[in-house]
Amino acid sequence: MQAEIALPRQLCFAPSAQCTNMKTHLLASHWSRALALPVALGLAAFATRQAPAQSTGGELRAIEPSEATGSAQAVVVGRAALAHTSLLQPVDERGKLVGYEHPTIQTERLMDNLETVLAEAQTSLDRVVKLNVYVKDADVVRDVQRVFSRKFAGGHKPAVTYVESELSLPGSYIALDAVAATSFGLGQSRVERFSSHKLQGHANGSHVAIMPDGVRIHVSGQAERGPLREATAATMQSLFKTLEFLSLTPADVVQVKAFFKPMSSAREVEAEIVRAFTGLRAPPVTFTEWTMNDPVEIELVAYGGNQGDRAREAIEYLTPPGVVASPVYSRVARINFGKTIFTSGLHGGAGGADIQIQDAFQSLEQLLILTGSDLKHLAKATYYVTDAQTSTRLNELRPRFYDAKRPPAASKATVRGVAQSGRSLVMDFIAVTKP
Repeated sequence: MQAEIALPRQLCFAPSAQCTNMKTHLLASHWSRALALPVALGLAAFATRQAPAQSTGGELRAIEPSEATGSAQAVVVGRAALAHTSLLQPVDERGKLVGYEHPTIQTERLMDNLETVLAEAQTSLDRVVKLNVYVKDADVVRDVQRVFSRKFAGGHKPAVTYVESELSLPGSYIALDAVAATSFGLGQSRVERFSSHKLQGHANGSHVAIMPDGVRIHVSGQAERGPLREATAATMQSLFKTLEFLSLTPADVVQVKAFFKPMSSAREVEAEIVRAFTGLRAPPVTFTEWTMNDPVEIELVAYGGNQGDRAREAIEYLTPPGVVASPVYSRVARINFGKTIFTSGLHGGAGGADIQIQDAFQSLEQLLILTGSDLKHLAKATYYVTDAQTSTRLNELRPRFYDAKRPPAASKATVRGVAQSGRSLVMDFIAVTKP
């Protein structure tokens, strides 16, 4: 099983022969550290496929693209504006579910809705760089990947992370949110938010928001206690205080993501988030059901202006006043410059929590080499775990991999499943290339 550890496991839903072929590209993670770098750089020469350069909207480079899954292990994005979507559902123009309990039909409809939303941001499926896919159970993944393999049949493929979650529509098997490169926001200095008239709106929320090329802010998940509605409102105000520390306003927010329970309260949570943006069209909202004790945790992405090139560091890791800094995650990560990297979901090898966590980080290290980055240039981490033991061990083992002064912003959620049999962890990352 050693040869399997270096490959992010979500790609191993591909036929076994193809998985075996892909795994050989990352065997370097089990050689000595002295050999790992030159081997990985050699692999990059033939294992990395680069999409054709674009005149606008940023160059995209897909790392280890798979025709079988319609995804890549990572995507490197040149200078571009980024469109972030809300959580999209497989519904028609009236908001009715399409393909009741039929995953393939639902996925096809969902991709049609994604195309509709991306058109508002003047971009398209061939510019998608990241998909977060939420499935009712792991068996749905194969159906989804068959559709993705057709929809992303060209040279470029997105990074994809799968998570098992209860969904808000009865009979639904899949939902997703996306990030895509676009030329729409190039040269602009403010966030633009749009809703499509072809889909039902979000009660003064948005289907998509465009972050101009420039400084990108990732605020770690924050949580306030209380009943769900009150906790959501209080957490939004706490996040706005963090924005004040950054000299930003709610108008600069690009996307809000909430982890909460139960999923049956999704409309209540979304409405409370939208209500926080008084006098504004709210940004896209996406959400996942978790199984943790706290009622809700919320993170956000914001635009920090166009002066990032003047900074000395590609990423700054910030702690607001009155908040204790942590060695395993930053309260805020500010990307000033560099190409942005989105990874697919990373699983470890079969075994206990320690094996899975260490293997997943070894995979991450090798993947970052192929993208031109390293562990000191991680901006955002999202960890999904299925049990308390994995959660605890993740907290204990992370300091082995992170520089205590440069840990990424992060959110960690205990969820129903990570879309891989026998696994209790999947994690994905946003990073930047080294200067």
